[in-house]
Amino acid sequence: MLLLLLLLGGRIADLFGRKPAFLVGIVGFAAASALGGGATGFEMLVVARALQGVFGALLAPAALPLLNTTFTDARERARAFSVYGAVAGAGGAVGLLLGGILTDALDWRWTLYVNVVIAVVAFAGGSLLLHHHRDARGAKLDVPGTLLAATGLFSVVNAMQQVGGSVGTALLNTLAASAATDYLTGRDPGSGAVRAQATIESYTTAFWWSAVFFAAGALIALVLYRRGVPRQDAGAAPVVHL
Repeated sequence: MLLLLLLLGGRIADLFGRKPAFLVGIVGFAAASALGGGATGFEMLVVARALQGVFGALLAPAALPLLNTTFTDARERARAFSVYGAVAGAGGAVGLLLGGILTDALDWRWTLYVNVVIAVVAFAGGSLLLHHHRDARGAKLDVPGTLLAATGLFSVVNAMQQVGGSVGTALLNTLAASAATDYLTGRDPGSGAVRAQATIESYTTAFWWSAVFFAAGALIALVLYRRGVPRQDAGAAPVVHL
């Protein structure tokens, strides 16, 4: 849902202003989180999660442009984008840990209720510190075109994820099955201890190969990532290098 509506959310932010879109997205996301936390059935929880995606699609496209317009100095803007990237990157890992702690200490519903607390702080800060800005005054919202583009983007990305996930799953399953077969060779497969150890061997092999793939991806990103400050013509428009 989030990916499908990102383009539409970005266009709405351009038309009506990034600050209103950001604040409405925060309020809607918090309300959807509260609805999910208080869900009385599976259907209600699914609806709440879908609404989170809708308001998240309004919130996300407004965040980066707001950083761009709030921090006008190039050095401060680069620092703001760096902080944003670090927080966004660490959010997934911290969210998993925090979700586990909340579920274990309180209840799974607090993994949704906690968004309300964060939203209150974000809304207060956004209301006080952000400035209203619009880039598309007088323009019209092309809903059919936006929905067609969003649907096409969603189809392409979803297809890539499905193909990549299928290939990765098949590869890891093959490696795990090969490891288990190698361990069982010459041993008694009827023994429960032998079968348990074979399972451990298969899991260990899959985890190690996953680590290798991630390390290879990190190495490729490190090699291809442009370091340093690029040269810029004196008369060219200012850019921010991250």
